[in-house]
Amino acid sequence: MCVDLPEAEKNLLWGIRHVTRTIEPESVIGVLPVGGDRSATLETKATVRVRELDGIRGFAILLVLAFHYIGEAKGAAPGSNLAYVQALLGLGWTGVDLFFVLSGFLIGGILLDVKRSRHYFYTFYRRRVHRIMPIFYVSTAFFGILSVTGFARLFPPILFEHAIPVWAYVLFAQNFWMASAGDFGPHWLGVTWSLAIEEQFYLILPPLVRFLGRRNLLVVIATGVLIAPLTRILVGGIYLQSGVAPYVLMPCRFDALGMGVLAAILVRGRLWSQLIHQHVYALYLAAAVLLGVMAILLVRYRSFDSSDMVTWGYSVVALFYVSLLMLATATHDGWTARLARMDFLEWLGRHSYCIYLIHQPVNFSLHFWIRHAETSISTLGAVVVTIVSLIVTMGIARLSWTYFEKPLVIRGHRFAY
Repeated sequence: MCVDLPEAEKNLLWGIRHVTRTIEPESVIGVLPVGGDRSATLETKATVRVRELDGIRGFAILLVLAFHYIGEAKGAAPGSNLAYVQALLGLGWTGVDLFFVLSGFLIGGILLDVKRSRHYFYTFYRRRVHRIMPIFYVSTAFFGILSVTGFARLFPPILFEHAIPVWAYVLFAQNFWMASAGDFGPHWLGVTWSLAIEEQFYLILPPLVRFLGRRNLLVVIATGVLIAPLTRILVGGIYLQSGVAPYVLMPCRFDALGMGVLAAILVRGRLWSQLIHQHVYALYLAAAVLLGVMAILLVRYRSFDSSDMVTWGYSVVALFYVSLLMLATATHDGWTARLARMDFLEWLGRHSYCIYLIHQPVNFSLHFWIRHAETSISTLGAVVVTIVSLIVTMGIARLSWTYFEKPLVIRGHRFAY
C-alpha cells in the first residue's frame, strides 16, 4: 500500500528510478532514503548509482589487462626497459583483489539496505543469476564445444591444456579443482577462479546480513578477516606443491571480501561517516603508508605465491584498496574521486565483466593466428598484435554489454526488493 508523497519527492523518486533502472547491481549502493512506501524506499536504496565505483572497477580491470598483456608477455631481455616496465606491473594481478574489496563493499551494502525486505533472498539471487551466469555459461559452453568437437586445434594449445571438468565450472567449483591440482587449468577459463570465490561468498553473506544484528555481523566478518591469513598458512602447509591453493580458495581470500563488507557497514553508521569526512587527511595518510608497503611488496615479494605475500601481503593489498575505495566515495571533490569519475575508467568499469572473461582467449588466439607464436611485446609486430587484441576485446565487450548483458540486467531488476 502506497502513501501520498509531496510532488517534489515524487519527481525525485521517479528521476532516480529512471536514471538507475538499467544499471547493474555492482554499480550501485543505497545511500538516499526517499519518503514513500517501504518497497519504493528499499528499491531506491538498492539502485542509487555512484559513478566513482564504476571508475574503481575500471581501474581494477586496467590492472588485470596490464598484467596479462604486458607484465606476463614473453621476450623481455633482462635489464631492458621492457623488463623494468614489466617489473613495475608486477602487482597488476592485485586488480582481482580490488574486485574482491569492491564486491564486498557493494554487495554487502545492497544487502544491508534491503535486509528487511520480504523478497530479500529471492530478489538478490534472481538478480545475481541474471548478471553473472549468462555470459559466463556462454563462454564455458563455447569452450566445451570447441573441446569435444576437435575445433580446439585451431586455437593455441595453452587455452585448453590441463583440462578441468566442465561440470566444475558450471557449479562454480573450479577453484577447488585448481587448488588440488596446483594449476589454473586451461587459460580460456583460467581467470574464473575469482568468480567461483565470489559466488561462494554470495552463499554465506546474505544469511549473515539477514539474521545477524549490526554488532554481531561486525564481529563475524572481522573474525573472518583476521582468520584468513592463518587459513592461508594452514592451507599452504597442506598443499606444499604450489601457492595456488591459498590464492584461489574463498576462506583464504575472505580478508579482501570481508574488508569491503566492513567498510560498507561503517559508512552506514553516522559516527564513522562523520569521522571519515572530518578526518579525510588521516585517510590519505593511511593510504600513503599502505602504498609504501605495496612498493615494498612490488620490489621484494610481488609473486602471488611468495611466502610473505601469502601470509600478510594479501591483507595489506586489501587494506590499501579499501583506503582507495573510501577516499573515492567519501570525498566527492577529492582528487581520488575525480580520477575515478574519468569517462575512460567508467567505460572500462561498465564493460569489465566481459573484458575479464575474454581478454586472455582473444590475446592468445590472435598471437597464435597472426604470429604463430606465444604472447609477446618484444617486437613491433608483437606490440601491434597486442594492441589489436585489446581493441578486439573492447569491441566484443561493448557488443556484449549492449545486446546481451544490459538487457539481462534490466530483466533482473524487474524483480523488486
